[in-house]
Amino acid sequence: MLAQERFQAPGGQSLTASARCTGTQTANEWSFFIRGRARITVFASSNTARTFDCMHGDFDNILKSMGHYVENIGDEELGFLEIFKAPKFEDFSLEQWLAATPTRNVAEHLFQDHKKAGMRFVEELELKKMPAKPAPEWESSGP
Repeated sequence: MLAQERFQAPGGQSLTASARCTGTQTANEWSFFIRGRARITVFASSNTARTFDCMHGDFDNILKSMGHYVENIGDEELGFLEIFKAPKFEDFSLEQWLAATPTRNVAEHLFQDHKKAGMRFVEELELKKMPAKPAPEWESSGP
């Protein structure tokens, strides 16, 4: 497991440990924070979301099928262990989902009053999964 290649991104790296690669079942996601400070936003399809701040020693439980993302809000490297009670870990990112949706739908729904910003946003979407990527360097003037 430790011999696998780590994914390198600006500001850190990621190592995914998987015990088995067959079949899949949805499962809750448990996370234990080893170091650093994180902000987790969990969102549901019913237009609701909650945001939590975590630090080393904290534990969280994200219910199955709940979209979420983790942001490093500290000055140091973020380290956490994710645990799933499932035979195989499978996921897709919000970016993959948006990239697979017709661009006009994404731009019009997310940027109703900012057509130029919507087009710029959808142009940067990638269908290829990236475990971590830096924030886009958009103009400071906003959308």
